[in-house]
Amino acid sequence: MSFRVAASLALLLTAAAPSASAMTMLVAGDQMVLSGPVHNGDGQRFRELLAASPAVRTVILRDSPGGDATVGYEIGEHIRQKGLRTALSGYCRSSCSRMFLGGVERGFTDEQRPGRTYVAFHGNYEESGQLMTRMVPILQRWIVTHSDGKADPALVERWTTLPERTAFAYFFDSERLRRRDRVSIFLCDGSESRINRYEQCEKIAGRTGYDLGIFTPMPLVKVNPDLAFDPSTANDRDD
Repeated sequence: MSFRVAASLALLLTAAAPSASAMTMLVAGDQMVLSGPVHNGDGQRFRELLAASPAVRTVILRDSPGGDATVGYEIGEHIRQKGLRTALSGYCRSSCSRMFLGGVERGFTDEQRPGRTYVAFHGNYEESGQLMTRMVPILQRWIVTHSDGKADPALVERWTTLPERTAFAYFFDSERLRRRDRVSIFLCDGSESRINRYEQCEKIAGRTGYDLGIFTPMPLVKVNPDLAFDPSTANDRDD
């Protein structure tokens, strides 16, 4: 895949020019934003952009529905190897969650409201939508390892074997969600309506993403103004 770095000295802004089917990757100062679907070739683009941007310390995952599972692992591992932290802005599902868990610190930005900002996990699936059972043990080990050994194996077992790829385990920031029932983890089988899914999904009470090593305590990330979220261009489909 072709790669191009466009730099603005005035804004210290760097962009990896995506193809029609690729993640958007932008850098300003010590931050990189990754957004959109994950496709084959995005791992190589990420490594090249990061190599060209040695000041980057924080990778922000913004509104990504996931996609290519291998690329998710690849970027997550590279983030961990480089000692970078990750932060959420909006939703980060499926292979995007692998990228998020790559961070040595894992938290949130202040860009989007807490009820719309989450990381969502499930298994690996064939193009047909069938669960790839042979990948389940690999994914489970990867999650436990990258949660610094804190993820509950029994809960990980449940979400990595969800039979439908529209099913997810959703993790919100328990420090900011402010629900009366104090629940911040939801296990959904994919049949729930978008409007009511957080009432219809199974609530995992008494646990938080911090307890399970999905998140680590860190201040909210203030996004560089040159990378600021533009609500008018957002894809609001977070289901």
